[in-house]
Amino acid sequence: MKKHMFTIEQEIFAQGATFGNKWNGWECPYFPLEEAMRILQNQNSKADCISYGFSYYEISSDGRHIVETTADGLFVHDAVNFEGELYFAIGHDDWCWEIHDIKIIVDIDGDDVYITTSNGYEISGRIEKAEDGERFVPSWFADKESELWYDNNWEDIDTSYF
Repeated sequence: MKKHMFTIEQEIFAQGATFGNKWNGWECPYFPLEEAMRILQNQNSKADCISYGFSYYEISSDGRHIVETTADGLFVHDAVNFEGELYFAIGHDDWCWEIHDIKIIVDIDGDDVYITTSNGYEISGRIEKAEDGERFVPSWFADKESELWYDNNWEDIDTSYF
């Protein structure tokens, strides 16, 4: 399995993983329990889902399955163990998930760094030396407590700031 950020129409975003399977061209992701619960809290009511012909999803009482309710009945899907954590299939063969990974382009000019993300953010800053390594300090950070650390691998930058 490979981890990605997934989205539905740029409205729902969730961290998950995939085996690379697709349904009608759409991704079939699995989500860790916390993300799965967050996604499920935002779905329509069971009655609305059934009346509109959509599936309604919920975590089973034993916490090891996804129960899918449709107009045709109940379907139980096993959770998948990935890196020691259970991942749940939500919206397989039903929802229009897409991969929405953020790509980072880095331009380094001496100690000055310019970062552009694929979702349109631009960040500039400087590389500063520290006792335990180097740090990237964005120019808009006002205090030294809020720094993005990296280990010379730009793919490991915490993109939650973007």
